[in-house]
Amino acid sequence: LLVFDRNNAFVSGLKLGPCVSIQLVKATSGLDRRFLHGLGHFFISHLVNELREPLPVVQELAGHSKIETTMKYIRVLPDHHKRAIANFKVYGS
Repeated sequence: LLVFDRNNAFVSGLKLGPCVSIQLVKATSGLDRRFLHGLGHFFISHLVNELREPLPVVQELAGHSKIETTMKYIRVLPDHHKRAIANFKVYGS
């Protein structure tokens, strides 16, 4: 769960645990749990793959205590493999 101040500036992620966070959001938004879970995958994948945010930063934003949990949420698309190979430069050449 993310916390923002009165000026909409990010303060921190509350480490309430996934079930509590989902229940809070579900209760206040009326959204389905499966939708929220998919939204988590999108949010984390977007931060890592498109915005190139470091994993420890994404871990904190997601409120995960373990980096392994954050890594499970990352979706890697086929074009990301192609982009990585295209960006690869051989050292010494």
